[in-house]
Amino acid sequence: MFNYKHITIIGCLIFCWGVLSPSPVIGKEYKQIPLAIQISSTVSDGKYGLEEIIYTVKEAGFKAVILTERDLMRWEYGIWPLRNVLKRKVENNSLFRFGIKRYLDKIEELKERNPDLMILNGIESAPYYYWKGAPLSEDFSIINWHKHFLTFGLKKYADYANLPVVGNLGALALPRKIKNIFYLWPLFLIGLGVWFLLHRKFDYRDAKGMQLAPYSSVHRITGIVLIIIGVLFVLENPRFVDYKFDQYSGDLKEIPYQNYINYVNSRGGMVFWAHPEAGNTQQENGITIETKPQPEDMLATSAYKGFAIFYEGYNKVGIPGGLWDKILLQYCRKERQLPAWAIGALAFDTEPNLKKNLEDLRNMVLVGEENQEEVLRALSKGKNYVIRGGQSNNFILEKFMVKSNQEQAEWSGELKISQPPSVAIKGNFLDGQARNVLIKLIRDGEVIQVFDTLTPFAIDYADNTTFPPGESYYRLEITGKGLHVITNPIFVVR
Repeated sequence: MFNYKHITIIGCLIFCWGVLSPSPVIGKEYKQIPLAIQISSTVSDGKYGLEEIIYTVKEAGFKAVILTERDLMRWEYGIWPLRNVLKRKVENNSLFRFGIKRYLDKIEELKERNPDLMILNGIESAPYYYWKGAPLSEDFSIINWHKHFLTFGLKKYADYANLPVVGNLGALALPRKIKNIFYLWPLFLIGLGVWFLLHRKFDYRDAKGMQLAPYSSVHRITGIVLIIIGVLFVLENPRFVDYKFDQYSGDLKEIPYQNYINYVNSRGGMVFWAHPEAGNTQQENGITIETKPQPEDMLATSAYKGFAIFYEGYNKVGIPGGLWDKILLQYCRKERQLPAWAIGALAFDTEPNLKKNLEDLRNMVLVGEENQEEVLRALSKGKNYVIRGGQSNNFILEKFMVKSNQEQAEWSGELKISQPPSVAIKGNFLDGQARNVLIKLIRDGEVIQVFDTLTPFAIDYADNTTFPPGESYYRLEITGKGLHVITNPIFVVR
């Protein structure tokens, strides 16, 4: 018979099961993958060959690398009105010069030979440059040659071949309109030249009707000149079309860059500003090449994925209250459709020691599975943090989470709340040594709390500030000897 003794036993069993059984996992479990971004090889402007780069990246302990060759290293100046015919051209190694298909095949070969390393192909682009001044003048120069994008996630040959950058004329051609028929005038000139070429002094034929009159030398010279002029203008614009812009269009502000962003997005890729705070002035082949820092362009453009906070994107853009925070606040206010994510970009081409650079900067990418698609997906959603410094390969941020009402969001997620949230932070050095670190908790561009602590640390900070309804975000900045960590934001909606 079922009695109180049985009830007691069953109750004890239920209690023990509840206590001893594992707790359910709340949230998603991520694997952290060290990723190196922005290395170019001898395919374009780099110092090392692809095989040597892959070997060094693996030796430095990375699980993934994004190679970023320069797309088109070519500048041209032509004399009006035959700018594409009477021109000087300077061209260096680039992806286009090497051959896109040849390069993509080489990457696939490297993947097969190195299954323990995820090798992703990307590209570094200068969408636009323009000429300032006139030849032989003191201010004759190339502007914005070093204003670059990093592009990841393009998969097809055509995606690369049709990149809308100055010099890649086919990709910048506008659709033909009725007015384009007037661009056929050189063909009329050629036809007229042929008529003059065949013109005779008078009409005289024999009994069989064969023309015996001599050709007119004046008309023949005229015909040859007309044909030459016509052919030159056909070569000037062989497509008989207009172009969106070229290097003679002057300062077009953000237009060429937004055009590039839109193109890459339409092909399923993603665009990051490469070094928004970097300036450059140099002399090459007797030409001044000048690029000023361009952080404000991040405000003028939209729909890009993010920017490289290291090495040339922290002082004005990435600092608390900087331009990055302005962009994130615009997103929170629905003035911008997408936030901007921070990455670390090595910008390595000809520096003397690739291994040393790799030991100084890495991206830790949060993935569910270790494959190329997951890495790209993580970057597109900001599920990464950036580590710079001599301790970059020794530190791990185990947790960055915002919690409220039994709900949570982590690693660039979004959380809807009705009660004050708390922020959970956990980190450690892999060698187990206790080191002092300074943790800045940033909310909406302001440092709201500073934690001066030793590793390992586990912090749970309750943010009891009262806010009006709307969207906010939290992000972290962690510093210490040989350490500088930047996280992407977690958004909260009140």
